[in-house]
Amino acid sequence: MNKKIMVCVAVGILCAALGFGQAPDKPYAYTFEKGVGTCVLTGVSLDDAWSAAVKALMGNKFKIVSSEKQSGSMTAERRPFGTWNYGLTLYFEQKGPDVSITASLYKLPGQQQEGIGGLLQGVGAKKAEQKEERKFFDRTAEILYKMKLK
Repeated sequence: MNKKIMVCVAVGILCAALGFGQAPDKPYAYTFEKGVGTCVLTGVSLDDAWSAAVKALMGNKFKIVSSEKQSGSMTAERRPFGTWNYGLTLYFEQKGPDVSITASLYKLPGQQQEGIGGLLQGVGAKKAEQKEERKFFDRTAEILYKMKLK
């Protein structure tokens, strides 16, 4: 009988230790396919996701060029000094208790290179675009979930 109790206690301690050592799951996830990123934010309203996205864009020095909340579309551009200029086309959609944001990054006029240099630049461009979309998704989620905790 004592052995059974000891085994149960040991298993309980092991389970508790493993449970406490795990990082909490993020309340959002994103995927990338053919140059388009999609982020699903769980358990939020479209209004809250929209507001967090606007704050994330403005905080990262984007200029919101067009915004149609009713249709769920937004376009923003970033023109930092001394680096490449780009824009984000965003589409927001309420899907049950979650919100999906689809983002597509585009280069602003004057940023494309012609010839061989342009081809070689294209190899790393997709990774750079995904990195920028990830930064936007992460910042939006950070603002959104901090906002929801208050």
